[in-house]
Amino acid sequence: MAKGKQSSKGHAVDFDNVPDDNTYPRGSYHAKLKAWEPGEYEEKFTVNLEYELLKPKAFKGAPFFTRFFLGTDDDPEAKQPETQRRSRDFIKLKKVLASLGVKLKGTIEDICESGVGEEEILQIGKGKPRADGSVFNNIVKAFAVGERDPEITEEEEEGSASGGKKKPLKA
Repeated sequence: MAKGKQSSKGHAVDFDNVPDDNTYPRGSYHAKLKAWEPGEYEEKFTVNLEYELLKPKAFKGAPFFTRFFLGTDDDPEAKQPETQRRSRDFIKLKKVLASLGVKLKGTIEDICESGVGEEEILQIGKGKPRADGSVFNNIVKAFAVGERDPEITEEEEEGSASGGKKKPLKA
């Protein structure tokens, strides 16, 4: 199609309905761990988790991805006990895996794999804006199902990924 010409075929879009970012509002979400994979960031070991949000209803089926930065400059593979003991992300990953109800013995690979298909409540927050202005969600805490009800605690803003609702959402 030539530049500047309009076609009667194609997909109509109203970008006023498209969010300005892809973050979720702060709150507690009932989530199922769909997959995990080991990864690397700046040549350091990471664990990446992929969830499917189940509740609140407004977010049912939505994906949520998170990454735990486990390797360090001194221990890129994160295999040293001291690295594991002092790492904030190891501590957070331990809590996330424990709330899934998995046994925390064995290799990180086996432990993460045993959590696939399990459910938990994730308290999701937002990190500090980066230099480019982008903001990402993060896991603040994790709870076993039944320890906390899923609910949005932050009023959603116009242009957010959740559609700009202005009241707290319950499951």
